[in-house]
Amino acid sequence: MYYIKKIFRMLLSVFSIGTLSFLLLELIPGEPETTILGIEASAKDLENLREQLGLNLSFWNKILELALWSLSRRFGNFL
Repeated sequence: MYYIKKIFRMLLSVFSIGTLSFLLLELIPGEPETTILGIEASAKDLENLREQLGLNLSFWNKILELALWSLSRRFGNFL
């Protein structure tokens, strides 16, 4: 029972922090790829960076990817 509570708390923490992080990223004006590459970057370079960073994914896909990544880091030895 102890481990179930611990796993539930971990999942809740990951979901909460991830949701808050991505929500803030969506609300902050400007785009991260423009900040990284500069305003003179070509559209192709911007799109490539968005794809590399996963910024082209939907909000929920980003959260799911973060949760799966966190679980794999946490329980990678057991999988």
